Amino acid sequence: MDNEIELIGAAAAGDSSLAGEVARLLSGGKINLSYGADFMGRPATQVYSCERHVVKLRGELSLKAAIARGWCLHALARERRFAVHHPDKTWFLVKRGGADGDVGIGNICPRLTPLHSLLRSPPASQAEREVRLAWLDALLAMDCRLGREASTRLDLGLSNFGLDAEGRIYYLDDDFYSADGWVALAQALGVWLRSYGWMDEAFAAGLGGLLRRRLLHFFEDVHCLTVLAEQLRGLFMPNPEKKGVLGALVGGLAGVASAAVAAPAAAKPQAKPRQRYFALLADVHANLPALEAALEFLARENIRDGIILGDIVGYGPHPVECVERLQDARLGLGLLRGNHDHAAATGICGQGFGASARWCIEWTIPRLAEAHKAWLLALPVFAEGEGWLAVHGAPVDPTFFNAYVYQMTYAQNLDVLAERGIAVCFHGHTHMPGVYTRNKAGIDGFVGERQVSLADWRHCLVCPGSVGQPRNREAGAQLAVLDRDTRQLRFFNLPYAVDGVLKDMEQAGFPQGLTRRLLEGL
Repeated sequence: MDNEIELIGAAAAGDSSLAGEVARLLSGGKINLSYGADFMGRPATQVYSCERHVVKLRGELSLKAAIARGWCLHALARERRFAVHHPDKTWFLVKRGGADGDVGIGNICPRLTPLHSLLRSPPASQAEREVRLAWLDALLAMDCRLGREASTRLDLGLSNFGLDAEGRIYYLDDDFYSADGWVALAQALGVWLRSYGWMDEAFAAGLGGLLRRRLLHFFEDVHCLTVLAEQLRGLFMPNPEKKGVLGALVGGLAGVASAAVAAPAAAKPQAKPRQRYFALLADVHANLPALEAALEFLARENIRDGIILGDIVGYGPHPVECVERLQDARLGLGLLRGNHDHAAATGICGQGFGASARWCIEWTIPRLAEAHKAWLLALPVFAEGEGWLAVHGAPVDPTFFNAYVYQMTYAQNLDVLAERGIAVCFHGHTHMPGVYTRNKAGIDGFVGERQVSLADWRHCLVCPGSVGQPRNREAGAQLAVLDRDTRQLRFFNLPYAVDGVLKDMEQAGFPQGLTRRLLEGL
């Protein structure tokens, strides 16, 4: 029996004559979908094609007419909003033989040349290489724009994009996905480099430069380059040649000429004599008396090695003083950038900033000189050594300083350490001293004692607490010290002159909840 077609709508003005075209194509034979062919997709998708049009019937969708119509209208509204499909793409319903019951859902689109088929053979000239870069730039611009405007991403498999006769790029897939911190983007870039042998270092460097410009244009935050570069750094490449191509991509992304770029955001352990004791500090939060108490303790104990795990500023009244105190290279401490440091340096308050935190950042920004902000922004977002990692936030987080390690997330973070072969991760952000552990039998737990033996555990997540704003109901300046020889970790809570800090906060009009935190450790 004939198919009864109901056109729902197109991204642009509809074409009523398409109903007959849909019916004609559906009466023909389906196209076999196979990997690497012009038409690829889910097994449930049925594809029909002629020289002018392609019809996709969503075989997995069989709904009552009213529900199917609503589904199509929702899809159409989203496509009109995102504006990445060909304007003539049209959704329809198909009812076979006039029978009551479920209807099929599909769409018809002008036939476009799939991008992956255009990239199979090597480019014949430099001009053709530039054209191909322009194609990839166009689809990356689509993806970045949706990420910025709607926290949405595209499936960047190149078979999901098509080229019209005028050289314009359109998205062919029907589905959209939630933004994931550029994880999928990195994976897609890796697939491109591995799949096309002609993509050499020069092409990859150019692609990295284009991507850098797109990311900075849409997100206006250099940190996104760091996040993506670290995602790329972990990709598999099959041989040294392709590893060089990946390095060139990261180099272009970083805005440097050299292709040999590795871990651009990582703090490298300094080449200095190994010290037995290693200090762990975090979350100073612009509390100068607390910071001085911690530094004086380290000086008395002759501890000259360690790391501050981010958030030098925010919440407290002494941002300039704390920045300038920690700029002293004689301290011998490594430094990481936290989310408050990043917000104060860039003016961008991302996820996790409540009203008080935002107030403090807005108060801090005009008090920092441009040189202070540049220094904060230049701080690395992680450090690593043999068997250990240090971040402000959580090892599971591709942005390095937004996610937390706490009761609901520690198991997932321990899984990441196990997958990466890392014994210990030092982190801040929670302001809660303690160690989440996993033993050799895979049993997890939490240790909150003042002294912990890291040697007893296969994987550990270590938070030293907060220097400037503890939240475990204990006031004071908190830190921890690791004995590298015995692997004993000791936690300290140091008294300091808190009254002066409270006075400075009161005079500056800080929210009262922040003063209570300093007094009560909440």
